[in-house]
Amino acid sequence: MNTAIIQQIQSNTGIHQKSVDHTVAMLEEGLTVPFISRYRKERSGGLKDDEVQNIADQLQQLSELEARKETILKAIRKQEQLTPDLEKQIKSCWDAAELEDLYLPFKKSKKSRAHKAREAGLEPLAELILDRELHNIPEEAKRFINDQVPDADEAIEGAKDII
Repeated sequence: MNTAIIQQIQSNTGIHQKSVDHTVAMLEEGLTVPFISRYRKERSGGLKDDEVQNIADQLQQLSELEARKETILKAIRKQEQLTPDLEKQIKSCWDAAELEDLYLPFKKSKKSRAHKAREAGLEPLAELILDRELHNIPEEAKRFINDQVPDADEAIEGAKDII
């Protein structure tokens, strides 16, 4: 188990380090919270149900956060923008919102179909359709054919996406 996670659980709960170590080990072995608190008191340091459950919940949450950190580090490395300082900040972060804030400047935005249609220059066609100024939409759509819009049908579909 990741010692940083165990230390964070101990810090968050205030439960003795040895009890956290043993409880995490038992949880990873597949033992359930009630079983640990009833039949493994000697290993858990006498932790009650709610304390074992708290450790289990934090273990899951922090493990997911660790996985997210790795995903974020991989994405920023792929962009070749990871600095040693940023890597240190990400690895030492234990708050999900703060982690996402660190990642925000490097996050790739997903473009909607409407956004792509606007980039292809189809917004004027959409406005003409909305204003009902066109009598023959397919014929007018031919004016908007370019390297991104191969035919009139695509132009009309793009305009619909914008609308």
